Amino acid sequence: MKKITKILIKKNKIVILIFSVITIVMAIMALGVKINFSLSKYLPNNSNSVISMNEMTKEYVEPIPNLRVMLKNVTVKEVLEYKNKLINLPEVKLVIWLDKFENTSKPIELMDKNLLDKYYKDGNALLQVSVKSNNSKESLDKIKSLLKFDTSYDGELVSESAAQNSTKDEISKITLFVLPASLLILLLAVKSWFEPIIIMIAIGVAIIINMGTNIFLREVSFITQAVSGILQFAVSLDYGVFLLHEFKHQKTLVKDADIALENAVVKSSSAVISSALTTIFGFIVLVFMKFGIGIDLGLVLAKGVIFSLISVIFLLPALIKLFSKLIDKTQHRDFLPNFKGLSKFVLNLKWIIIFIILIVPIAFVGQQKNDFTYGMGEYREDSIEGKDQKSIEKYFGKDVPIVLLVPNGEISKELKMIDELKELKLIKNVQSYTEYVGNAIPLKIPPEVQIKSLISKNYSRIILNTTSENEGEKAFNFIDKIKKIANKYYSNYEILGKSVVLQDMSKIIKKDNSLVNLLAIVSVAMVILINFKSLILPIILVFTIEASIWINLSIPYFTNTKLSFIGYLVISSIQLGATVDYAILYTNNYLENRKKMNKKESLIKAGQKVYGSIIPPALILITSGYVLSLISSIGLVSELGKVLGRGGIFSLTLVIFLLPILLYFFDFIIEKTTLNANFRK
Repeated sequence: MKKITKILIKKNKIVILIFSVITIVMAIMALGVKINFSLSKYLPNNSNSVISMNEMTKEYVEPIPNLRVMLKNVTVKEVLEYKNKLINLPEVKLVIWLDKFENTSKPIELMDKNLLDKYYKDGNALLQVSVKSNNSKESLDKIKSLLKFDTSYDGELVSESAAQNSTKDEISKITLFVLPASLLILLLAVKSWFEPIIIMIAIGVAIIINMGTNIFLREVSFITQAVSGILQFAVSLDYGVFLLHEFKHQKTLVKDADIALENAVVKSSSAVISSALTTIFGFIVLVFMKFGIGIDLGLVLAKGVIFSLISVIFLLPALIKLFSKLIDKTQHRDFLPNFKGLSKFVLNLKWIIIFIILIVPIAFVGQQKNDFTYGMGEYREDSIEGKDQKSIEKYFGKDVPIVLLVPNGEISKELKMIDELKELKLIKNVQSYTEYVGNAIPLKIPPEVQIKSLISKNYSRIILNTTSENEGEKAFNFIDKIKKIANKYYSNYEILGKSVVLQDMSKIIKKDNSLVNLLAIVSVAMVILINFKSLILPIILVFTIEASIWINLSIPYFTNTKLSFIGYLVISSIQLGATVDYAILYTNNYLENRKKMNKKESLIKAGQKVYGSIIPPALILITSGYVLSLISSIGLVSELGKVLGRGGIFSLTLVIFLLPILLYFFDFIIEKTTLNANFRK
């Protein structure tokens, strides 16, 4: 390692040039990365929703609408004119309005009132549109430019377009807030005005390389695109801080700056690699999720940390050598205290162990009883999408369509099932072939235009327009009631809809939860076990961070707010991987000190040395999380940010206040269960 480091420092300009070329190439490649904005695409191929969707696509040419467009204060004639313009757009495959079911040349007073309530009310028209496009934002923008009336939009296309808009526009806003804040926080951790800049350059290069290599994946989710860069930045900055701290220490021992830098790289590498490995394993376990977003997020985050590690070990020393004179000229005093007083204060709080014993079991139970959501979350109330949704619901109500595909040709059985379905309170109306023609009329009489969307070679398609929520216990119970009725009449049928997809998602993610949590804990514990060669330390360190995770994830339960299960699952791994580094660094110093000091002095000295190294990275993680929460208009991403920021606070707090107490009480056991402990008697 030392020979390689010596060569890299000597050839530092070549190293910088190589990284510069790679960064430029990767920045260009990053522009070509395909982003997916639909969570349903991450369901396994053998899930019921995917099988049902494939079956419907195979049987029917006419798709189910994914956009509701409300035209305000329009005449019937104006609606028909704009409907014709809409249908001529290449992305638009279907537009359903009143004219499909009613003769619109008749006076409105003579039209079917139920149809009017659904399609034309108080001078406002509601069009059901099916749009097929690889670019939701572009397609919605085309539709908006075509319709000159006062309009409102709602549906899956709007959700995907909003995610697309947010991912593109908000990453730059988040970066503009996080970078200056991180720069100020880093100034607390180092003793030069210029050092934060070179740390951020090294990590920034790693982020660009990571984003560029995403092109080798088939695509990445909008969630991964929105959070991966900021997470990589937040969890990797401490590697650079560790190296610079060791470099300063080595300069007090060696006069030659190059030798001091070589020694610093070699000495800090083991700590940096150990910290990176725990983070990598915390992220990589996400790939074992059956829900595909875990593979997507886990791979991108894990390779991001690997690139950060490479950049810190190879590029950062080259930058330190290049700017060594500037670093020396821009030295400043310590802005942080020496933390000796805090370290002593913590050890006087031994009663905190009683508090933890009481609160942790309560938090553990609370975090398991959360009211979870599984989709992308609600729109912000002040967002355009949120206002449009409320405007449409004001006139035409909530509409969550659920589709049943049942074997065709048994009209009597189908009518009986539909009559029973209509008794369910949340069903507004039913669209089906049998509803239009009744029991006595044969299939061949109605015009093809009226039946092609409902009758296929093998199936009769029944569309249930409901006022159900998209997800939640009530929504899923409603789906189960529909399934129960369908099962009564048919042994083979398919069921589709957003709420059906979310119900499938909930079942799959819940199964993923136990596996991912167990793998994260075991993998991180194994890294700690190998690093410290101790049986008890992995338990103490993992418990400290897990306790902070349980407290963090129990907050929504005790405050009676909903929590995204995707966020719950991802944070369980990310918070462990991202913050266990703080516990490892503290414990490493405690063990070193324990060879020449008693346990109390060792812990005080460890806190005095380490708190200044872990507080700034933790503050950056906390800041990044809350900035993500405040800026992102995507409910799921915003919630991820809030839970991450809050998790950083709890992890830092427990590492500072709980971990020293645990090490103090278990000092004797640590000595007995740690290889070559050599504790001072």
